[in-house]
Amino acid sequence: MRVLLSCLLVAILGLPAIAAPWIQEAPSGSIEIEGYHPDKNLFLERDSKFTVLVKGVDATRLRVIYRPTSKVEALEDIGEIQGGKIVWTPSQAGLAKLEAFVLVEVKDEKGDTQTRPKVLVSRVVSIKPGEGFPLGLLIMALAGAILFFGAFASIRALLRS
Repeated sequence: MRVLLSCLLVAILGLPAIAAPWIQEAPSGSIEIEGYHPDKNLFLERDSKFTVLVKGVDATRLRVIYRPTSKVEALEDIGEIQGGKIVWTPSQAGLAKLEAFVLVEVKDEKGDTQTRPKVLVSRVVSIKPGEGFPLGLLIMALAGAILFFGAFASIRALLRS
């Protein structure tokens, strides 16, 4: 019974000290966009300029991944963050993941040094298409015209015979 009790005591008191080197703190920083409040306006608008604020971390660059974790994701490097701010104009509609990062040097298996991004903080936003020509409406009108012209022609041919 003493052995079981001592094992339990070591497990309770000793494991947090042993596991501490592997526990990493979550980043305390954030990415904010001036004028964007998810409670009021759910989407950013494509082709509009936004000021991105990176707070709480010492990130040097910002990048955006359009359609993250999909087969057709697109990566765009926004540029250097200066004074915690950078101006960004979304170029594509859909989901986008903003990542603030620093470049770090990493050695690969061969011993060569490579520069890779270390993401410090990220945020996912939704971007709606800008105010452009409503191409979808034009395609729908064309499809409707073809459909009704075909129906008109077939009824006319049916009534002739």
